[in-house]
Amino acid sequence: MMRLLAGIVALAGLSILPVPAAASPITPGQWSDVGPAAKDGVVFWDNPSVDCGYCAAGELLDIIFGPLEFLNDGNGKATPFKFTEPVSFTTLGGLSLWKGGTLLQNADGSFSYDNGQGFLSNSWADGSQFALFRHVGPDSTQYFLGIEDMSIAAGLVPSDQDYNDYIASFTLSNVPEPSTLLLIGTAMAGYTIRRLRRRS
Repeated sequence: MMRLLAGIVALAGLSILPVPAAASPITPGQWSDVGPAAKDGVVFWDNPSVDCGYCAAGELLDIIFGPLEFLNDGNGKATPFKFTEPVSFTTLGGLSLWKGGTLLQNADGSFSYDNGQGFLSNSWADGSQFALFRHVGPDSTQYFLGIEDMSIAAGLVPSDQDYNDYIASFTLSNVPEPSTLLLIGTAMAGYTIRRLRRRS
């Protein structure tokens, strides 16, 4: 009986450990440090901005909120992403002549941006219009979403690819909700009891 109680206590303790995956996007990409901006285009968001010398989204956000990481395909290029949980984002601003663009999160967790000029982009269908940055804290992760509002693929209007045309932020918890913890702990305790009963 003492072994049973010890097992339940140990499993319950494991169930309250933080789970960083709770705040991670679904993506084939990986995270890399923003680091100093080179303005050479090797990293997809790190291009000379027409707005100012330090206005590429990654550089600007890293100065204000850093140190940050950015999501990429492993070679510094853009990659698709979406989130399983709904997010509530705050618009931080944008440096664009095209006003009235709208950002929303779709039912599948991806983000769509309508630039108000007939161009709609999606972070999952084609991540090249979106740059995702993050700052990981002990209890939560703050995300920053930088958007390029002109089509990069079409190339009809030259894009400086600085991803500062629309910038939003949202924060997600790194720790599961109490109800999730209770469910995990109960399931693990039940599994332990059943296994111990089979042995005896």
